[in-house]
Amino acid sequence: MRYPILTTIATIKTFSPEFCSGLFALKYILHAAHFNAIIIFVIKHIINKAGKTSSSRLGEVFCYATKAFGGAEKMSNNSTFLKDDEVRNFADLEGMRTFLKEREKTDTWENTPANFLRILGVEDASTMVRTMGTAVLPSPIEGYKGTPEGLAETMSELGYLVSYFDENSQEWHTYPLRNTGWSSLWDRSKGGCGKVRDAKSEKALSPEIRSKWLTDCLQSEGNTPTKLLVRDGKVGAVFSAKYCPISAVQLLNVTMEHLPEESRFVGGTIDQEITVADIGYGGEEGDVELREKLTDIGIPCSDVYRVARFYTSDVGDSAATIEPLVVIDGKEYCMGTALKMPHKNSPSTDKWEQKLSVISSLLNETTETLKRLAETKILNAAGCFRYCACELGLSKPVSLKLAKEFEQRYSSGCTALNIYRELLEVVETIEKASKTVTSPAMKIKNRENVARALNFNFKLYDLEFEWK
Repeated sequence: MRYPILTTIATIKTFSPEFCSGLFALKYILHAAHFNAIIIFVIKHIINKAGKTSSSRLGEVFCYATKAFGGAEKMSNNSTFLKDDEVRNFADLEGMRTFLKEREKTDTWENTPANFLRILGVEDASTMVRTMGTAVLPSPIEGYKGTPEGLAETMSELGYLVSYFDENSQEWHTYPLRNTGWSSLWDRSKGGCGKVRDAKSEKALSPEIRSKWLTDCLQSEGNTPTKLLVRDGKVGAVFSAKYCPISAVQLLNVTMEHLPEESRFVGGTIDQEITVADIGYGGEEGDVELREKLTDIGIPCSDVYRVARFYTSDVGDSAATIEPLVVIDGKEYCMGTALKMPHKNSPSTDKWEQKLSVISSLLNETTETLKRLAETKILNAAGCFRYCACELGLSKPVSLKLAKEFEQRYSSGCTALNIYRELLEVVETIEKASKTVTSPAMKIKNRENVARALNFNFKLYDLEFEWK
């Protein structure tokens, strides 16, 4: 018997007759498809859906299944393999450089005509079982190049796979679509499926229907060149030929070379969406000088330093960015507009060096920016805070709650710097309360949104607030 584990699970009395029948059917479908690699993950997905037994019992069943089939082999055992939601932190520059260099060796940019692309929808595990070996998945066994884990994640998350015809090997190559590739895929389809992308339509249509629309849009593009980033067993981005990213390690090296010599690496973060490096601007003498200046203008602090935050993404945002920050007693404050260089239309290290020269002037203006905020007096603390929060589109429930506390603390008035701090508190509160971990990219976007307040005329928002 090819799949004894399915028979064993099906005989466990704690499962319903319908569930057991489903497992027997699954056994024969898997036998016909020879899809050994993902069987463990299909079983786990179905068992979790069943909810007919205790978590400990489920654990025993899955452990037995894993032993029976020797576990699922990962496509890559290299040290740079990251799961979709995995974040790797770095305390030293060389460690980060080494990681980026090694990842570049395993990343591949596949070039294919747009009409050689197909988007495939897999709604859930049961749909996957029904479509195995049928025309819905072109050559699902021979063409699937991703990991078993990746396919299992796709079943429960986005529900899409990307398949392209490789002209060299004359074979279909199929990979799961990572969530980072969703926006670039829509953009690559030229917006022809706008109605399908609409939130209401997405709720009404299945992944299979939406995938057909996307495929039809790509087919209409003819043989226009298209680039696919394949990383850690999934397609992370779908771009046009205009997209030509500069490697993260090259940009990082240029950044370190063109900042002041005494600048130092503070820390870094890498996940599937973004690479972030915080670089302390200048040396300790500059930090001491800044602390003294802030004390003189009424901002006492025990620890302060300026940071040039470099980050780059070859998916999603698809740009290299540098932005000025100041860290005061452990709290980050964006000090100006982030400077971006898109990874398209001939990006170059020369263009990046121009951005770096601007960031130096922005960081040197840190004291003046903080002084302006500290000297701007606000009479209606809660009102100004709430109106600024509304202007930034921040959460109403959270900002209302904080506004009441803010009003009690600053009943006799405050400064624009107090307002700015409280606006940052809103996004931090939201992130802490979130049921899912906020990604590094989203944390940056949240703080960049709040940084727009630096251009506000706070006096215009200094109004009494009506509690509703």
